[in-house]
Amino acid sequence: MLEKDKELLLKDNLIRDEDARIRQYWLIGALAGLSALTLFVLLLARNIRQTQKATRLLAAKNTEIEDQKQQLARQNAVLSQVNEELHVTLDLVNQQKTEIQHQHEGLQASIAYALRIQQAMLPVDHRLDMLLGAEQYIVYYRPRDVVSGDFYF
Repeated sequence: MLEKDKELLLKDNLIRDEDARIRQYWLIGALAGLSALTLFVLLLARNIRQTQKATRLLAAKNTEIEDQKQQLARQNAVLSQVNEELHVTLDLVNQQKTEIQHQHEGLQASIAYALRIQQAMLPVDHRLDMLLGAEQYIVYYRPRDVVSGDFYF
């Protein structure tokens, strides 16, 4: 029986060794799985932190954009008001220009009429030649603009 006991003991040792190896494989697999899970959780936490940081940055940028949008709206309102004032001023200037043009036309018409009257009153050269003789007089007629203020003597 001794040999049988030895054989059983040997088988029992082999089974224990095999069980120990299997437990060791299970332990290594569990540790590897736990390490992988820990790494996954750490990467997930890092990703969540980065996402939260990006969200905060986006919120800050959105606030900044809204502030700029409001500032642009205020500036647009001011520019619209200035534009309206410029249109009113332009209308006034155009009205004044039209009025000045009418006055200018009136003045030009008066000056042209005065010129016609003055030319009608001045003697013509051939009449002076007849009355005074061709070499007995000098006429220097040079008006400054249109109508002269000089008189003949």
